[in-house]
Amino acid sequence: MDTGLDYTTLRELARTVDSVEGVEEHHGLRTRVMAGKVLIEVHIVVDPWISVSEGHRIGEATKTELLDQLDRPGEALVHVDTESVPASTRAPLRGRALAKLREAWSEIPETRAVARTTLHYRDDGLHVDLELDGHAAPSLDEELEQRVEHAASQLPYVRAVRILTGGFTPCR
Repeated sequence: MDTGLDYTTLRELARTVDSVEGVEEHHGLRTRVMAGKVLIEVHIVVDPWISVSEGHRIGEATKTELLDQLDRPGEALVHVDTESVPASTRAPLRGRALAKLREAWSEIPETRAVARTTLHYRDDGLHVDLELDGHAAPSLDEELEQRVEHAASQLPYVRAVRILTGGFTPCR
């Protein structure tokens, strides 16, 4: 018969999760003991504006810390969330969202100099980071920001657009 860990151990595991750098909160902490092996599942909430790789790294650190707490073999499944509530499912996935955004921005020539578009699926809708190539796009001005924001706001699931310029160079 499967059982869970005792309440005291569960509280210790919760404190461990909360102590990991980058974990803002957690929910859904569950344990099960099967054939002497401990199985742990937890959802952690991280800053929604960090990279996927940083969120994954925080999740891996959480998993390591949890397993280090056990006095017997175990496995941990750490779900990395950006919010305590599920992100909006009204916004389409990347391919369709980008197609709709390009269509909305078709009358704005400066948006043809897009170097990268980052989509943030939040509980209130889609937040878009639009990075313009600093060499191909003119300097950013308030009027351009307003035109881009207004055009994107015609899509019911878009909540905000942030324009960045200057090009992107990965750190090496």
